[in-house]
Amino acid sequence: MKQATIFLSAACPSTDVHLARVMSTIKVAKPDTEFRFVGIGGPQMGHEGLETIGVDYHEFQYKPFFPFRNFYRLATENAMHPLLNKLDKQYFEIVQHYQPSAFLNFENEFFMIQFYKKLRDSYRHFNRICPPTFQYGLTHKDQPQYGQKYVDHWFTRTPLRQSNWEKFTFPHTQVGPDGLYRAFRHLLSNSPQYKDLVTNDTIYLPGGEFFRFDDFLADRVNEQRKKYRQQQNIGDQELLIFVAGGNTSKEIPFCLKTVAEGISRFLKLDEMKNYPADQIKIIVSVPEFVEHKDKTIKAINSLKWPAKVIQVETESEKFSALAASDIGLACNGQIVAECAAFQLPTIILDPKPTIQMYYTSLYNGIDNDLNIAYNGIVYPELVMSTIPNKIAYSLLEHYQDPKLRYFYAKQYAPILQKTLAKSQSSVPTEIANRFNSVQLTGYSSAYQVIADTVLKAAQVYEHIHQQSNFTTQQNENLRIEALQGLGWAKGL
Repeated sequence: MKQATIFLSAACPSTDVHLARVMSTIKVAKPDTEFRFVGIGGPQMGHEGLETIGVDYHEFQYKPFFPFRNFYRLATENAMHPLLNKLDKQYFEIVQHYQPSAFLNFENEFFMIQFYKKLRDSYRHFNRICPPTFQYGLTHKDQPQYGQKYVDHWFTRTPLRQSNWEKFTFPHTQVGPDGLYRAFRHLLSNSPQYKDLVTNDTIYLPGGEFFRFDDFLADRVNEQRKKYRQQQNIGDQELLIFVAGGNTSKEIPFCLKTVAEGISRFLKLDEMKNYPADQIKIIVSVPEFVEHKDKTIKAINSLKWPAKVIQVETESEKFSALAASDIGLACNGQIVAECAAFQLPTIILDPKPTIQMYYTSLYNGIDNDLNIAYNGIVYPELVMSTIPNKIAYSLLEHYQDPKLRYFYAKQYAPILQKTLAKSQSSVPTEIANRFNSVQLTGYSSAYQVIADTVLKAAQVYEHIHQQSNFTTQQNENLRIEALQGLGWAKGL
């Protein structure tokens, strides 16, 4: 059996879950290869076989801030991340002992830049060709050409276009949040009319110049809404509030406590005093992974909720509940994109420290991926201070104006499909003939696209790294030729 090593780093706690799924996808994609995963990660990556070195991922900041606009990107190249010193003794071990075929970092651009810079220097020191380096993050926008000195390829979450006088586009692949892909997959799979648009590794979404994608989604959501409410004996006029409290130890207790208090204040408002208490239900999403699941259930049981609570634990239950709900309260993350897929009016919660939110507002203005892609606020974003009161009045606004659901749906509809990872395969003839009245486009899982791209580059690297005993310049030339063969490098 072949052997290969991949270096992975979850440079903030919330990415542990996502990188664990990438690891699983990599193993499935190459069953004839025994993979060794080394790097920085948490318990979920550990379950997939990660050998942790250097840094405890809990030391990273919760969802690190990075100024993607109103900022000179050159300044970030010299910004020193405080945890990098702990890796100084690890570079020799990485280069000489582990010998990875590829490097993949999730989030935390400040850390990524300095880590990859030192890594490249270490490979030059040992006169070796550096493996391909990847970054998964918000956007490649404004990433200058000199950025290729440390990172070869970006996987981006938001479909922002790059514009500069050099007409340079940084090598990247738009993959979006995988939760959005899985949400659409659920909607299609559970629709009798459109379930054939789902194959093993691809979904096909209808579109076209005059096609109303928001109306198409609304019909699929209503199918799921009726089905779930009937199964749960919930009347069509009952108010369902969906709650997602995040997936880290900092997010879960803060969000659930704040939401419980906010809903309590909402029901005490003058406009809601006469509303029957038995006509309101709160659906709380419980993460599937054991560590997060236990924290969430403990937090739910420790709080005094103003209405009946329904816990949903599997992803299928969560998606059905999203379709059936009237209003959502979600911690900032991939879940917000999933809410948008089900056209659920959602209030975004963010437990970042006040100073971090200040800098986010100063440099970026907005913080959620969909709002950034829209270039404005559609789903409201609430930060730490006075959140319960803001939740109460936001819930009231959405309750009094149900048409907000369709306003949000119309604004986000053009963005959602652009956010997904496009499939490289063409639409099967059988599917194209059956749905010939619409234009179909195939989309793949973000994790699958990331895994396939990393493995393809790793295979190219394994072919050339045996030739790394030349001069430093010759090694660099070999590397550039290999990257150009992948269609990425435009000169380093």
